[in-house]
Amino acid sequence: MSSWIEAKSTAQHMNDVGKYDDAIKILQDFLLAARGDDQLCATAELGTVLTDQGCLKAALNTLEHTLERDATLHRSDHPFCLQLRMQACRLRPIVKASFNGVLQEASHIYQIFSALDGIGDLDTCRISINITYTALLFMINDLHDRISIHQLKASIAWQIPAFWGLMQEGRVREALAVAQNYVRLLNTSTAQQNGLEDMRFSSAIEMVESIIESPNAVPVWKAAAVGELLHLRNKVNEPGWERVNCLEAEAIRLFQSEGHTHAVVDIRLRQACNRVGQSILNHTTELLQEIQGCFQVYEKNNAPGPYSRAVTLMLSSIPPGQGFDLRVSLLDIYSQLSDITGAELEHVVLKVRHLSNWLSHSTRSSQVIESARSIDELIDVRDCRWVKGMIANITSNAYNLLDDGDNALEWAKSAVDRWGEVFRLERAGATLMVLLAMLNKCRGLRPPGVREAIDFAEREISHHLGEGLFLAAFEKMAVLAGSIFLPKGDERGGTCLDSMEECLQNLPGKATPDEVNYCRAQLHQLRGQILMGTELDHEVTDSRNEHFEQAVAFYMKARNPVSAACARQIQANALYTTFQARVPPSWSVLRRCIELSDIAKDVFEALDNTLMLAESARLCGFFQFKAWSHGFVSGDTALASLRKADQASAERRAEVSILASFEAVSRKQKFVMTSGIEDTHARALAVCQLEAGWQIYGTGSSAPKRGA
Repeated sequence: MSSWIEAKSTAQHMNDVGKYDDAIKILQDFLLAARGDDQLCATAELGTVLTDQGCLKAALNTLEHTLERDATLHRSDHPFCLQLRMQACRLRPIVKASFNGVLQEASHIYQIFSALDGIGDLDTCRISINITYTALLFMINDLHDRISIHQLKASIAWQIPAFWGLMQEGRVREALAVAQNYVRLLNTSTAQQNGLEDMRFSSAIEMVESIIESPNAVPVWKAAAVGELLHLRNKVNEPGWERVNCLEAEAIRLFQSEGHTHAVVDIRLRQACNRVGQSILNHTTELLQEIQGCFQVYEKNNAPGPYSRAVTLMLSSIPPGQGFDLRVSLLDIYSQLSDITGAELEHVVLKVRHLSNWLSHSTRSSQVIESARSIDELIDVRDCRWVKGMIANITSNAYNLLDDGDNALEWAKSAVDRWGEVFRLERAGATLMVLLAMLNKCRGLRPPGVREAIDFAEREISHHLGEGLFLAAFEKMAVLAGSIFLPKGDERGGTCLDSMEECLQNLPGKATPDEVNYCRAQLHQLRGQILMGTELDHEVTDSRNEHFEQAVAFYMKARNPVSAACARQIQANALYTTFQARVPPSWSVLRRCIELSDIAKDVFEALDNTLMLAESARLCGFFQFKAWSHGFVSGDTALASLRKADQASAERRAEVSILASFEAVSRKQKFVMTSGIEDTHARALAVCQLEAGWQIYGTGSSAPKRGA
């Protein structure tokens, strides 16, 4: 049997170049006869290789089996046993999608290890435990329970001193592990939300450059340092990227020279994702073939972990509301991979984020509700609190879109309860769902429900402003203005828009660029809407139109085609008021109304957004009917548009019926009464009576009776 030093060196090199199966075989062969500390060290290394490969469930089973089997052979405070236990703590929530007891156990292990004498700051076991414990704390803070800022700062304070200490001793591989962990922590929500002073992008670049320039670093370590840093490309906007971009080509060259099995593919795929992120039009057949070729490399080299990360990267790069079929295909691949990796928590998080995206851009409410419920049942009530809150929030939104205010309010309150004060930003979003559900329940803006909604919103806005949550305050102001004050002609509408303007000034730096652009779009849209109720002249009309054009531009800049299309619909309605005021009627104005509503309809149709498609098709049918009644278009043209409106409404009714319950039947009946279907039929009948052609309509529906 070779010595542990020899086996370790060979296995680590195999792992470094992506030859995971070879590394695993070396370690498993060594473990057949290993005893004592060598056995514990080899088990820890095997757990690391399996984790890097992506076989997380196998890694957890290996660690737990060794700890259980050898429990009586080693002291409970043996450093290597504590290292194995900490590794298992890190993997357990990922594999089991449960944080129950994990933080308590990990903190206990960390306290025991910290109390041991004679273990230096740069001890190999200490470095491993510190890396694992810090990563676990950040994951818990992201997905389950907030860690105090004091504890988070204390947990990362060791990183930079340890890195430079390891570099000084020539222990570059261990320094690389510290740098990789540092970069991965920078990529978390925790690092971005809490603004931890010790977590800086500039420090990550300094670490990478130090490894590249070190005479003790082998080429694959240098390339790995750059490759890790590239994961932050879409997360930060730093001048330092110019230096990183120059290193990318060098990293590819180094990986190729070392014969790494998949690292070059990692970089190529990231480049492809950047192209897709710029525009879905870049998703050509050639690019798809390139991506499929990358996936085949992962399969060939049995690298399910890197494969899963590649799929996740692809999903995150697809522009919002686009590439739905591609998303579904990628999710199916990830689902199959999760059976191999055992990464249940990551799979759940990915599915929840997909549901949120799906609902936002397709409004397939019933399917989303059913899917969300099935995920919710997998997780205990007080476990994975971020995930549980997201599920409740998404479900509330879906019920709101179905005009089911009671269920929407129940789920929104559940989201508020699940997130509580632990996730302040998310809780603020849930209270927005509460407000929308309250308004849903008081249709027609009838008191006292509307007064209760206004009071609730104003309390929350005051609370948000006091906490510096300007985005949350802006969103609720937008609801007050757009859903209550402007429709009622309430003078508070103008004051509310001015307050939104003040909020907007505070958003840069506290919200993402997309969020800032979305808020700018909303403000322009509302300023356009407020002009819909004023006396029309050319100056007002031009100003109103300019606000809507700006709204659409900012919505598209925020990568939100659904909201842009909605703005076009509102713009069409606003322009129709101009048409009504013109004597004689202007065909050019009405034609522009038709064009704007057609633009919206085409977008909703492309996104398979059944809710908004039904409304936009109804609006198109209405405008074409008016054009026919004034003699601007033929009866055939009007009927064709009305037929499309009826078909879109039928698809929406079918979607509403998917929830197999009495409430679904009630919702379907309410949809028929409120969606304008009867108006569409009446308009079609009016055309047919004059054109003598009900058969032309051809919807398969029976003709409505006269006067319907």
